[in-house]
Amino acid sequence: MKKLFAVLSVCAVLSCTFCSCSKDENSSEDNPMMLTVNTEQLDKSIIQPIFDYYDGFNNNDPDLVMDSFNPKSIMEQMKENGTYEEEIANTNNNIDLTHQMWTEKYGENPKLEFKEEIQNTHLTKEYLDLAKKYFEYTYYDMDIDFEIEDGYEYQFKYAITGDNSSEENNETTCIVKIKDDGWKLVFCSSEMLLSYMIDEDTTSESSENQENPTE
Repeated sequence: MKKLFAVLSVCAVLSCTFCSCSKDENSSEDNPMMLTVNTEQLDKSIIQPIFDYYDGFNNNDPDLVMDSFNPKSIMEQMKENGTYEEEIANTNNNIDLTHQMWTEKYGENPKLEFKEEIQNTHLTKEYLDLAKKYFEYTYYDMDIDFEIEDGYEYQFKYAITGDNSSEENNETTCIVKIKDDGWKLVFCSSEMLLSYMIDEDTTSESSENQENPTE
């Protein structure tokens, strides 16, 4: 789970500062890897994982932070293999370190605040497949047997405020709906998801070479 810790640590310190994906006016029906900006804002039920993630950091609640981006089946596997408490402890440590950093920069009582939506784009099936690969890579030692039904790339404005000062920034992330589970954060923009577009033949050949190394 070292990759998971690395992802969480980066998000805790930088508050999910992701790269945004450039958009084109062409329809995704013509090009499945092209995304079109939606004209309506997303319902709060879809973006609830963002609020859960922020509330978890604001209220020192590692369980809430973990639940915002961990699929239910992954959480259950953690509990079964005895790693859940370690994950919670590491998440709690990241929260504490982040609060210390924020306090030094913004003063006492720092907190994350969601400000407003900038734009959202509906992810095509091709991007949902790449999101599945993201989970497979992140949880490489777990069984990834869930189905991703829907998803969005979401750009929004947030602020970190303390007693002395505050700072506003934009961030971009993806949110996906897992069947029989709900909406979960994916710490990638759609552009970053493209990095999971792996050539299956190359991957298969690489695996065979590892199993049968030449002498």
